[in-house]
Amino acid sequence: MRGVAFFSGGKDSLYSVYLAEKRGIELPYLFVIKISIGLSPHRENFEALKTLAEAMGKTLLTFDMADGGDSLARFIASLEVDYIIAGDIFLEDHLKWVEWLAEKADVKSLELLWE
Repeated sequence: MRGVAFFSGGKDSLYSVYLAEKRGIELPYLFVIKISIGLSPHRENFEALKTLAEAMGKTLLTFDMADGGDSLARFIASLEVDYIIAGDIFLEDHLKWVEWLAEKADVKSLELLWE
């Protein structure tokens, strides 16, 4: 089992990575999204994210959402992973988006911290 994890470097994403690996899911990739409108909160400390990923032995991937969700789904499908891991807790809209993205990419979504 392999996956890609959305990664902000915050405690939610770090704990999600930990829990996924504890379940036996190999996570070779950590994933940061760039949004084109306004500040990308997950890219504010991009250099620190690169340092964290390197220390964890992971490849840090980025994607510019200007290319759209369908393009992101194709990109994730090209990684040959089984799961998208996200650290959502209460953001229902984001949960639905991750589930939609997983379906489009033909992978499973895994929200280990949900509620």
